[in-house]
Amino acid sequence: MEKINKRRILWSVVMLWMLVIFFFSAQPALESARLSGGITEMIVTGVVSNFNYLSADEQHIIIQQASFAVRKSAHFSIYAILGFFTMLALYKTAQVAGFIKLQKKQTQGFLALLICMLYAMSDEFHQHFVLGRSAELRDVLIDITGAALGILIAWLILNIRQRFMNNKLNVT
Repeated sequence: MEKINKRRILWSVVMLWMLVIFFFSAQPALESARLSGGITEMIVTGVVSNFNYLSADEQHIIIQQASFAVRKSAHFSIYAILGFFTMLALYKTAQVAGFIKLQKKQTQGFLALLICMLYAMSDEFHQHFVLGRSAELRDVLIDITGAALGILIAWLILNIRQRFMNNKLNVT
């Protein structure tokens, strides 16, 4: 029963995170730019030591230059989180449901990446219809790379946990 609940919780987290991504993608360009601009300004203010003493023009240039990196890092990060939880959900599903084809972590990782890739593609397609937004292949590639990192981190954690549990069983 506990494993079934964990599986449901993990899939709920995956679906909720997909809704978060959808929400961000549904924002018109001006709203999205305002949000990412505010985040960029917070980051730049914390990183550039003399930022508050620069002229308004210099501050604007720095924020504009950093904005691209912040936006693409956001793509990477949100999909890393999606990949991480998708991998965990598939792992738990394989444990509970006993799908033989899903027992290998490599298969789980591939399927998690496929799910994230298809969602990234549908996300960019959706953005194409949002006011002022566009669909970019570069963003899909960034999303897939982020998802791959999240999947890899989950895979490493699962392997470390499994080794720890095996060692614990061998000791007793």
